[in-house]
Amino acid sequence: MGGGVERHMGYWLFASGFDSLYSTKVLKCIINKWNMKKYIHVTSEDRQFLAKAFNVSNVTVWKALRFEQDTDTIRRIQKAARERGGIVMAVAPVMETLHDHDNVIRQYFPNGALLEISKNDSTGVVTYKGEEVRHYDNVTFSNINSIQNFAAALK
Repeated sequence: MGGGVERHMGYWLFASGFDSLYSTKVLKCIINKWNMKKYIHVTSEDRQFLAKAFNVSNVTVWKALRFEQDTDTIRRIQKAARERGGIVMAVAPVMETLHDHDNVIRQYFPNGALLEISKNDSTGVVTYKGEEVRHYDNVTFSNINSIQNFAAALK
């Protein structure tokens, strides 16, 4: 895949430079790591079809599409929903990450914290309410998650 949008295994992928299988694995990892809620987006006609096809109530279909239960029937409903064109969506907090022209990655958190990582010297700074609350030297990919968790937990 050279870039753009692709559908793979019921997930919409927005990626550039990654093959779709790798991108799907990354997406699933992100959903699981951040413990994001997910749901399968389908039309009302599809919901009605699923209820009739599996001889279950609308509530059961709703729970299946919202991953609120885990039974064999629920998994079969989810599979059928994806096969009928349902799209697995992740509900995520709004966070924006910008890669600026000045070689600084900036991530804005819902609590108002700001994480800045310099691509020039690998330093990182977490700012909260206008104050630098933590400075990091030699930031690597392996420790970005703990830095993000620190910034997200500030109150």
